[in-house]
Amino acid sequence: MNMQIIIDTGAINEIKGLYLDRRALVLIYSLDNQLLIEKLSGLLGERLIRFVAINESLPSIEYVSAMRNQIWQSLHRDTTFILAIGGGTVLDTAKVVRFSPSIGIELDEELDVPVKSSRNPIPLVLCPTTSGTGSEVSSTATLWNFSKGSKHSFFGPTVVGDIALIDPELTMTLGPIETRNAAIDALSHALESIWNKNRNDETLRLAIEAARLIVNALPIVLNNLQSLKAREKLSIGSLRAGQAMSVTQTSLAHALSYEDTLSLRLPHGEAVGRWLPVVYHNALSSDKTAARALSEALGSSITSAKEFALWLESMGLRTVNPYKSNPTIQNRMTQALLSTRGQTFSGELHFG
Repeated sequence: MNMQIIIDTGAINEIKGLYLDRRALVLIYSLDNQLLIEKLSGLLGERLIRFVAINESLPSIEYVSAMRNQIWQSLHRDTTFILAIGGGTVLDTAKVVRFSPSIGIELDEELDVPVKSSRNPIPLVLCPTTSGTGSEVSSTATLWNFSKGSKHSFFGPTVVGDIALIDPELTMTLGPIETRNAAIDALSHALESIWNKNRNDETLRLAIEAARLIVNALPIVLNNLQSLKAREKLSIGSLRAGQAMSVTQTSLAHALSYEDTLSLRLPHGEAVGRWLPVVYHNALSSDKTAARALSEALGSSITSAKEFALWLESMGLRTVNPYKSNPTIQNRMTQALLSTRGQTFSGELHFG
């Protein structure tokens, strides 16, 4: 399914002219941002149905199922569109909610198998407020079962939104930790698309562009959170990384991160970022194509796993030592390599 992508400062204003024959249900990360609430209310006018706050930090199956059931009690398929504005949790929740609940089928029965093409979702507009998840261009929604310690996917060609509005101004209220974690998440998408068996010339081009933008812009933004120019670069980098990832899917670093997300409840960017240097080290030493692309992507400032780890740690992100492994680390990496995501890794593991 092809989606329309609009990326520009002020892109949020496009909402005023979208789906004029429909009313908008707005899923939003918080009701506390009064300036944004007033802005959206003004743009939608009488077409606004209501705002629904998505308060979860990570979307659990139980939460999303309950939210979908609640929303569809009063949703009119032929006269409504959903506007989702927030981070990955809000966007992923919206991608599930746009499909009406199936009679007699629980949400957990719909996961990890492609959504049937015959299902008819209502229109969806996705507006990310972070530069990181890539959910706005992905055909997958990630849901978690914390009681069982498992991650699941709601996916298929019809899951991707109809329109992505990417407005860098929406990221200006993010603090340093949120900005860092989102950008590292986007960087991981770019790099995971490089050391990936599913890569092609186009995904490599997108991933290299994305990584360059993020590596250059992130330190600038962290030094000056109000730098709109640098945030624009992060937004473009996140989009390009998401576009690459939507083709290749993620790889070994993500497979390694899930245990940390589930057991330690680390934010996703932090959980995946801590594994990037060690996976980078193994890709660099065993995959010549990836090594060339990584050199183009990261430039002269990051040429080794040690430099990569120091760069991440300079922003307060703790990493797994890429040069010192122990039986626990080796076992985790070996097991992760056997997982669905790990099997896309194009390199080889070397412990030493």
